Amino acid sequence: MAYGFITEAAAQGTINGVTTGGVNTSGGTLLVQSAGFYGVASGSFSDSKGNTWVPRTISYHVASGSACRIADVQAPTVGSGHTFGFNGTGTYPSTVAAAFSGSAASAFDQENGATATTSTIATGSVTPSEDNELLFAGLCHNDSTTAPTIDTGFTRIDYALALGGTCFGAAAAYKIQTTAGSANPTFDAHASAAEAARIATYKAAAAGSHTLSGALVEAADAAALAAGVRVSGLIAVTEGADAAALATKARVSGLIAVTEGADAAAIAAKVEISGTLAVTEGADAAAIAASTVFSNALVEAADASAIAGGVRVSGTLALGEASDLAAILGRVRASGQLALIEGADMVRAGDPAARHAGSVMLLGVGG
Repeated sequence: MAYGFITEAAAQGTINGVTTGGVNTSGGTLLVQSAGFYGVASGSFSDSKGNTWVPRTISYHVASGSACRIADVQAPTVGSGHTFGFNGTGTYPSTVAAAFSGSAASAFDQENGATATTSTIATGSVTPSEDNELLFAGLCHNDSTTAPTIDTGFTRIDYALALGGTCFGAAAAYKIQTTAGSANPTFDAHASAAEAARIATYKAAAAGSHTLSGALVEAADAAALAAGVRVSGLIAVTEGADAAALATKARVSGLIAVTEGADAAAIAAKVEISGTLAVTEGADAAAIAASTVFSNALVEAADASAIAGGVRVSGTLALGEASDLAAILGRVRASGQLALIEGADMVRAGDPAARHAGSVMLLGVGG
């Protein structure tokens, strides 16, 4: 799964700390922050969402006290109004933070760093262990007039200029490296002064092995809900969304809502669902096929024709509002309540091969 850049924030600090303005980090799976500060003092990373930051190795210029450190959060709490900070008495910091999507569950891989007393500084060489890694470079500098730059295909995220007697400067940049290889980018701070730099690399999520908690909604591309995906929470694939990757052997705990014409064809054989399955408003439920195990409801004109042999239902099976119930045929096993309502075709509901344990309700204009 490829990395995606979501948003960034940067700020100059004061003697004892720095806090950025608020940004919307929704969708982020990895937060990375680089602070430039006075390394003799001790400081810590924080944010407004209460995430726990993991600080990486510091680069510290002993003669001047200039220091650079990168910190990160994997699987963070994200959202609107998200601010970032670095605080510590006498640290004189500035900071740059960014949010990315597409990180692996254990993303951190490699790091390096350097110090220099020139206008340019290389971060130190790193060689990511995998393709498609995110490379994040940070800088502490002392220039108060010109924005730092960086070479070798890196994209500068943002920067904060130094302010005499108040704060060091900071800058950060990133690169998504399609093919793993050595990287040693060089920052140009445009002023010959003491500087410190760091670089860290982060692994990308592997295709087809995603862990999802939350919602996919409104024409979202659900392609990454691939074989073997485990989902905890709410999956809502709605309004024409391609749900094709809700594929074989996906395990879902919570609510699955495939609605408004969505292609539910890949809610395929052997999908295990615990919670509520709602395939509604004309959705194609044809692939809720043999051997599917699910609990709860198919409603509102859904095509229930694939509730075929071997389906096991625990809880409430509600096939409502003119649903085609012809396929509630032999070998369907229902434990709980089976509700066939409002004009449903009930001709086969009494098929002797069907097994029902609990309450069967035939409501409305039956066949």
